Amino acid sequence: MRYTKSYVRFLNKFIEVKEPLRVVFDSSNGSTGPVLRELFGKKKNKYIKAVFINAKPDGNFPADGPNPIAPGAKEQLQRVVMNSKADFGVIFDADGDRIFFVDNKGRALDTDIIFILLSSLFKGPYLVDSALGSVPLRWLKPGLKINETRTGHYFIKKEMRRRKTEFACEQSGHYYFKDFFFADSGIMAAVFAINQVSKLKSQKLSLSEWADNLPYVCNGVSLNLKTSDPAGFITKVKKLYPASKFKISRQDGFSFYNNQIWINIRASNTEPLVRIRLKGKDETAVKRELSRLKSAYKAK
Repeated sequence: MRYTKSYVRFLNKFIEVKEPLRVVFDSSNGSTGPVLRELFGKKKNKYIKAVFINAKPDGNFPADGPNPIAPGAKEQLQRVVMNSKADFGVIFDADGDRIFFVDNKGRALDTDIIFILLSSLFKGPYLVDSALGSVPLRWLKPGLKINETRTGHYFIKKEMRRRKTEFACEQSGHYYFKDFFFADSGIMAAVFAINQVSKLKSQKLSLSEWADNLPYVCNGVSLNLKTSDPAGFITKVKKLYPASKFKISRQDGFSFYNNQIWINIRASNTEPLVRIRLKGKDETAVKRELSRLKSAYKAK
């Protein structure tokens, strides 16, 4: 408990609330529950009305399971946010290094949206992994200064230190902070989100209203395609997106993009898989490219 209190004292230094908020915290029966109760429980912070669900650590993970992006894992959080009229909700994975967000309407928000929400708190250039992609983020907020690096905490942390980056993010829900020793922390991300949503509320804006005012980007899909020959399949995909029609980045696998579509494809480091991320400025373009990619896969 002594270490929890010390950690909470550290976290408290970053809380800057302009308007009171109601926030739902789903700890997925993982490690964040005791810390969140000490940080935001009754009489701990008078500006945050916290609702805790699945806060008791339990290695059997009886509620959502340990993975917040598993099918159905966010459903309880979404219901509680709606029923309690919360300003937003968050769900953590088992060890608390990943976090995902639900707005006041109970809608799950993509990592891209939360990156934009938090980025203004920090000095750029920012750092993202190639699976999140700097190109679609600039569609959401033109002019952002962003660097890309390979997916994985080793590469993110190394590049953050080299560039002295204040804020970094991975598509997988990891948020990294210079003030957190260049490491990722779901609770720190929640603290900074509280600051930003409170600021929005002081401007008479809800999180959902703010998100709806961003330019539309269709996040499309994430594909994990099994193949015994990842390199061969990637070579086939490269032929679909020639340099004469698409800009190409080789930061991590390959990213193909123009002013309407963005695709990242890379071989898994641990499994016989090819991972594909697809985003676009409209659903028609995303559906068209998804069909092309699936056809190439079926023809392998």
